Amino acid sequence: MSNRKTHTVVGGIAGGTFAFALAPSGQSGANTAAEVLGGVLGGVLGSRMPDIIEPAIHSHHRSTFHSLTTASAVTYGALQKKVDLPAMLRNEAALVHQRVAATQANGNSAFLDQLLELFLHFLAGAAAGTAAGYVSHLACDATTPRSIPLFTRGF
Repeated sequence: MSNRKTHTVVGGIAGGTFAFALAPSGQSGANTAAEVLGGVLGGVLGSRMPDIIEPAIHSHHRSTFHSLTTASAVTYGALQKKVDLPAMLRNEAALVHQRVAATQANGNSAFLDQLLELFLHFLAGAAAGTAAGYVSHLACDATTPRSIPLFTRGF
């Protein structure tokens, strides 16, 4: 039976794994680690979203946002490249990295820029992980006796 603890663990694993899979192979280990950690947090938050939108107040709470159609839409949105939020955040992090290298900034501002770069990679992982966590919630719910609907409750 899927409960909040199960959704949290599975969502964190799914989010971290998906963020790791999407991380560019040529980036530094610290940036990849930041993306994986962001993916874990995003996965945990994403795994809670379906029950925030449609609260689990009774066993028939699963409707549109717990459906196979929604799972498909979220998966498609995470994999399509028309609006790639993780890539946009990585590009911003690369600009910060170039600024540090080009200006040879002093200790304080260089440190803050390096933190900003890691934070942007963390957000890139969180953006990827949120979708994976959401879909993991629906996958867990699909294995229960009530399962999930195709479109909405009763259909």
